Amino acid sequence: MRPLRQRWRAAIVAPLVLLVLALPGVARAQLLACQPGEPEVRKLDFNGNRALSDGDLSQIVATTTSSFTRRAFRFFGEKRCLDREELGRDIARVKLYYHQRGYWETQVDTVVTSRGNGGVNVSFRIVEGPPIRLTSLRITGLDSVMNRKAILGGLDTSSGGPYDEIRLTTLADTIGSRLLDNGYPGARISVGHDVATDTRTASYYIDVDPGHLARIGAVRIVVDSTQGAQKIRSRTVNKILGLRPGQIYRRKDLIRAQRNLYATDAYRHVELGLAPGQSAEDSLLVVQASLIEGDMRSMQTGVGWGTLDCFRTQAVYGDRNFLGGARRLDLTGRVSKIGVAGPSKSDWVGHALCPTARQDSIGTSKLNYYTGATYRQPTFFGLRARSVPSFTLYSERRSEFRQYVRTTPIGFLASVSREQWNRAPLTFGYQIERGRTQAAPAYFCALFQICDEQLRTRIADRTLLLAVASAALTVDRTDNPLSPTTGGVVRFELRHASQFIGSSASLQFNRAIADGSWFTPLGGSSVLALRLRAGAVTPLNPTLPSFDLAKNFVPPQERLYAGGTNTVRGVQQNELGPLVYIANRRYVEVVNVDANTRTFEAKPYNHVDIADKGYNFVPTGGTRLVVANAEVRFRDPLFPNLLQWTAFTDAGDVWESGGPAAVRKQSLRVTPGLGLSVLTFLGPIGMTAGYNPKQQPAGQLYYNDLYAADVNESAAPNVSNLTVCLPTSGFATVKRVNGVWQQDRAECNASAFRPNRKSSFLDRIVLLFSIGQAF
Repeated sequence: MRPLRQRWRAAIVAPLVLLVLALPGVARAQLLACQPGEPEVRKLDFNGNRALSDGDLSQIVATTTSSFTRRAFRFFGEKRCLDREELGRDIARVKLYYHQRGYWETQVDTVVTSRGNGGVNVSFRIVEGPPIRLTSLRITGLDSVMNRKAILGGLDTSSGGPYDEIRLTTLADTIGSRLLDNGYPGARISVGHDVATDTRTASYYIDVDPGHLARIGAVRIVVDSTQGAQKIRSRTVNKILGLRPGQIYRRKDLIRAQRNLYATDAYRHVELGLAPGQSAEDSLLVVQASLIEGDMRSMQTGVGWGTLDCFRTQAVYGDRNFLGGARRLDLTGRVSKIGVAGPSKSDWVGHALCPTARQDSIGTSKLNYYTGATYRQPTFFGLRARSVPSFTLYSERRSEFRQYVRTTPIGFLASVSREQWNRAPLTFGYQIERGRTQAAPAYFCALFQICDEQLRTRIADRTLLLAVASAALTVDRTDNPLSPTTGGVVRFELRHASQFIGSSASLQFNRAIADGSWFTPLGGSSVLALRLRAGAVTPLNPTLPSFDLAKNFVPPQERLYAGGTNTVRGVQQNELGPLVYIANRRYVEVVNVDANTRTFEAKPYNHVDIADKGYNFVPTGGTRLVVANAEVRFRDPLFPNLLQWTAFTDAGDVWESGGPAAVRKQSLRVTPGLGLSVLTFLGPIGMTAGYNPKQQPAGQLYYNDLYAADVNESAAPNVSNLTVCLPTSGFATVKRVNGVWQQDRAECNASAFRPNRKSSFLDRIVLLFSIGQAF
């Protein structure tokens, strides 16, 4: 408890010292933002507006209230004052905006009310008046245009409403843009209107001169010769562009072709357009691609640190024109767990620099590594340039915190990606690898009742072929990939493994995950972010008739996990959902020994109960998952360009759809919290503090270190083949039947172990280090 308090003192005192040092300068900067004698704007409202919302009008006027923190706490935050000259201009701005929306008789006035202490309320009093009605909207010139329905599809061409000049101008611009995307680059659009103020009516026309339907006559490749000889042949460039003579000239095709070339990472500059001297009114157009090539070979190295990986390093060699044809070869090597695993293991590093990684007894037996070679070819066997295949041959050892270790001596992955729609890549993949997944014996015993070593080796703990076919779709409509403020993103992933596609009989499953996020601004720099994530995995093991519960076997690396910086921040990494508890050796005593019986009892050690400190635990994950997140991101009032705060509430659950009751559905866990991040070019980097009011869930307690001083050598191997489940009260008895040690499962299923509840408020706070936004 003492180290936790020390960490909290450091986490609280350091920001307070910075705050005290910064306040005088910040306060002076805030006062200089207002001229002497100008009152502070505490409240801004609009009265009488029906056709236009308060939000729209507040974006038009210059008068703005002080920031929320300034209005709430008075002594810090951005102070904004009333400029009466600007207030007069605001009246004109509101009237002009109403005029553009069809309300030509709108009257606007303002009322400024004193609130004392140098503050005022500003109210706009609006009398909208009757609108000018659009009685006629005429669009001409599109009868001869190919795909007329596509050009007008989804557009509001109705009349009868207010004469909205902004809507009508946008309509004309959209028609022009769609003509450019449908083969009419020389289209000309004329607009006009007739307004009768006495009858409050208006008519509007859009006259289109589409010109000729244009096709691509040729594609000209021009490479900047000042950078040396051309490295990628023009024939290859043409294939990647995907532009063919004779096809209809579309602006969107040129944009897509530009992205295709940038995707090769072989060009520093790509510009596509009409060749010099070419007129957009011609029916056959010459497209010119002006290119500046980049370096064809590169070597990147890096060293880093993470809470779960400790120190890590990687090196990547890339050849962007491997054997010509813009083929790409990447050679990648990574090593992690440096300092806590393998020959690099150091007790000092583990205690001082990587205390979290050190807790992962499963994943720190050896170093994690990855070596792989990835080959990509922009045009492969006639595939269109929009479909980019890649092939990877790899070997790796990877681990998931407190979950499992996956060792793959050799694996192969083939995938093809296609941007089905704008910013919506669709990826199909096939992966086959020969590997082995290791986890704590208690993990398999609790989930699948695979407690015998021979059975565990046969089903779960051996080198097997795993073949997975997958499909993934991402639809991104956000404004910023690193820190979105508006829009949304949806992701879907499907994975299937079966004997039909090459997987082993015991490694068959279906898995599906869906994830959707939505972002909207709340005013100023504040953003509301919402996310919903759900997943399910179903085992397909009809070839295991002898072991009913083994039919539910799903390899640990394909199970669903939650908890941590990107899911539920009030829970440590992967610790949401069922837990399997493992008793420490000193808390277990052998109370009865004979030739065919061993009896074990869990008991206190040095007057400390096992439910306090006498256990470790392993998260088991589940076959069902649901996570919901809601957060508000806002800039720090003192350092808005440096710090970002996040107030969040996360909720989630991970559970087992079948199997023992101790690993079935748990109660939904809700964890509110607060985060503080430093804004960098890599995105926000910081800490989150989540409050977890619930104690750890109940689970089964196991003991699998059965070597005791009074067990003879001939019996020890047989005894060690079994993981023993300890009841919360009473004894666990292991009997030798036909030479094999076995336990009556009824002893274990009768009750579940529950750790003692943490009594301190600080003990229920979970601190997590984060890089980037949570979602």
